[in-house]
Amino acid sequence: MRVADSDPANAAAWRSARLEFDNEPLSVVVANINRYRAQPLRIADADLNKLTFTGTVKADAIDDWLHALPQVLPLTVANVEGQAVLSDAHRPAEPR
Repeated sequence: MRVADSDPANAAAWRSARLEFDNEPLSVVVANINRYRAQPLRIADADLNKLTFTGTVKADAIDDWLHALPQVLPLTVANVEGQAVLSDAHRPAEPR
């Protein structure tokens, strides 16, 4: 556990439908996003759990954030059986 300074505005961001993340592990980000998204979001590759994300996600624009995520993190987003799945962009695609 670590103690760090926190911006009070960020602590109450959820009240204005904003999710604020400051160097959070991707697994934590996904868990929070899933609270606001009807279609589940899942991390397919354990290596992605090492990634961190800093930024703001508007609760009413999660799909826009998800569409832009591969531009800032080395991952791909695919729709698989009703779930949005995050996969490692550097991992070779498995044959079908």
